[in-house]
Amino acid sequence: MINRMLQGGAVAALAAVVLLWAACEVEREIPEHDPAVVPPPGAEVVLPDTTPEGLWRYLEEIDYADSWSHWPRLPEFYPGTEPHGQLLRTYANGIAMPHIEAGLTGDLPHSSMIVKENYTEGRELDSYSVMWRIEEYNPEHRDWLFAKYGPDGVAEEFGRVESCQECHAGAETGYIHTRAPR
Repeated sequence: MINRMLQGGAVAALAAVVLLWAACEVEREIPEHDPAVVPPPGAEVVLPDTTPEGLWRYLEEIDYADSWSHWPRLPEFYPGTEPHGQLLRTYANGIAMPHIEAGLTGDLPHSSMIVKENYTEGRELDSYSVMWRIEEYNPEHRDWLFAKYGPDGVAEEFGRVESCQECHAGAETGYIHTRAPR
């Protein structure tokens, strides 16, 4: 009986070591600045300044396409509609993604960001569309900042873009037209 207890204790200790090692490995795989990780409640969220250049620089620095999640349950490229590309790829940051995965039943939280890559039918990048929800930025339109960048990262439209505001105001859920997972 003592033998069994010792064996059980050894197995438990080995399991604890494996779990601790795995936890350490996970921590090393997620960079500290990774915005795809949902910040803990009360944590300071570091976001870019609200200029076209600041937002673009931020998206480049964090490499959103690698650090954010692709919109759930959509193929890598999916059909788009005007004024976006014929094919689209959409990403959301870690602040927005839990709400999207839960079915997007209301407004996304402030600091949510969405990047939509707009492609031609031949899969040539045409532009980027960005939505960023900033507290008290644009109360008439649920605090969304809209931006459109050319493939070179130069802003073509930025801020309270009237055509974006009008279109997204007609969305069924929280100014978002892209369908939520079902």
